[in-house]
Amino acid sequence: MYQALYRKYRSKTFDDLLGQDQVVIPLKNQITQGKMSHAYLFSGTRGTGKTSAAKILARAVNCLHPKDGNPCNECENCKLILEDRMMDVVEMDAASNNGVDDIRDLKDRVVYPPSLGKYKVYIIDEVHMLSKGAFNALLKVLEEPPDHLIFILATTEIEKIPQTIQSRCQKFQFRRLSVETMARGMGEILKKEGISAQEEALTLLARHGQGSMRDSLSLLEQCLYLGPELSYEGVVQSLGLMETEEVQALLSSLLRSGDLSFIYQLHDYYEGGKDLEGLLRDLIYALRGSLLAHEIKDPVGLLTKDQVQALAPFLDQVDPFLWVRAMESLQESLKNLRYQKDPLLSAEIALLDLNLIFQGQEGTRPKLEKNLEVLDQIGKKKGTLRSEKEELPEEKEKRIEEPAEDKLKEEGPTPILKEKEGADLESPGKDGIIEKTESLDEDLVQEIQDYCKDQGNQAVAAILRDASFRRSQGRLSIVFQPGYDFHVKNLSREDNRALVKAGIGQVLGEDLDLEICLDKDRKQEHIQDLVDFFGQDLVERE
Repeated sequence: MYQALYRKYRSKTFDDLLGQDQVVIPLKNQITQGKMSHAYLFSGTRGTGKTSAAKILARAVNCLHPKDGNPCNECENCKLILEDRMMDVVEMDAASNNGVDDIRDLKDRVVYPPSLGKYKVYIIDEVHMLSKGAFNALLKVLEEPPDHLIFILATTEIEKIPQTIQSRCQKFQFRRLSVETMARGMGEILKKEGISAQEEALTLLARHGQGSMRDSLSLLEQCLYLGPELSYEGVVQSLGLMETEEVQALLSSLLRSGDLSFIYQLHDYYEGGKDLEGLLRDLIYALRGSLLAHEIKDPVGLLTKDQVQALAPFLDQVDPFLWVRAMESLQESLKNLRYQKDPLLSAEIALLDLNLIFQGQEGTRPKLEKNLEVLDQIGKKKGTLRSEKEELPEEKEKRIEEPAEDKLKEEGPTPILKEKEGADLESPGKDGIIEKTESLDEDLVQEIQDYCKDQGNQAVAAILRDASFRRSQGRLSIVFQPGYDFHVKNLSREDNRALVKAGIGQVLGEDLDLEICLDKDRKQEHIQDLVDFFGQDLVERE
């Protein structure tokens, strides 16, 4: 009968467990010295070896001829346990046996001594799914256990285990397996199966296993029947991933301003049956890998050599700060994609957002205030139509006949102030005195940004692109639009603030007070526009 690879090659000894030395060494020493605890709690993500370790421990404590803390797997007791025929070792699934009656029944049975082995071992998998009453019943057994009893509890969600249970167990945390460890493990399995494989193919499978050896083996098994050799191209096709050339073409389109050909590429991938979540995830891996390949000469386990050569040059076209923002935006899009009714539309928006980021514009998910240029136009148009529709004929006639001079006397002059690049404004300064404010010349702003770049801080230079510089008597204000709180917080850091002030002094030749803030007047104006358009009840004020 055919067995899945993860079952056929399940670890039989502690030495077979991959990447869990922090668990293996103390357990082997306890068995060798005969100092066993009455309860163990194994926690960690799926596919890291918790259940395998529990079964190895159950055989090791009952083995007739243990070897350096490992079970021999040849004696009568080991064979019975391997074949699930030994009554002294009971494996229980808490997902389907989570009631208080199940634990009470267990409580009645544990008092009897083992029939063949030295210990009676109970393995409770997914123990976090026990009910509150079941945990209370289990607690009583853990408080006063018989000498012949060992409990091994396994869980992927240790935070759901009551502290009263945790405090009575020896806790062992199973780590996620590294890409290198899983690739090496799969390579050894394929040697036993007589199958050759490319190193890049195993690395790709391990990366998509996300720290779980079982997941990686399931993906490996899916790709085994593509040909006599497991190739990188075969894994890419089998899993529906993006090839290096496709990633390269997509990035080229995303980096070009005004070029929306990446939308057509996205549709081609989608119509070709590729998973959109996988596509965005591959793009994140490509961005991350190219960033590290740009900074590290040999990014082991991240990209193949061909991918490094193909993707690293892209980073020369974009500031690393924007590159990181692009990854954050993609991560947010990936998190929300599975909950969308139209995933293709959501993927399109994610790539459009990415295109804006690469052009140095705000690309993270915009708040409602950031779309107010469109909303303002709609609101004004709607307000005009409403006024024309609701105005009575006699009111309109009266308005036309009313002299303009009388109306001005009643209402007084209405000041109109438009802020343009380079325009001089007047604003209240200290002690309420009106002082003249002027926007800083674009060339001077560029020199300040270049100074920050020359000092090795490209992130600050990128942040300054989104700011407007206003100079008044003795003060320079760096002002951001509403929604740019991250920029203000980052630029206000002591080191970044000192860098910008030094740049201002270098360029302007003056020692000015530096102010970093949001445009509060514009923010209030935006909020009022929202109130006018949507109504008071639908707008939440800060």
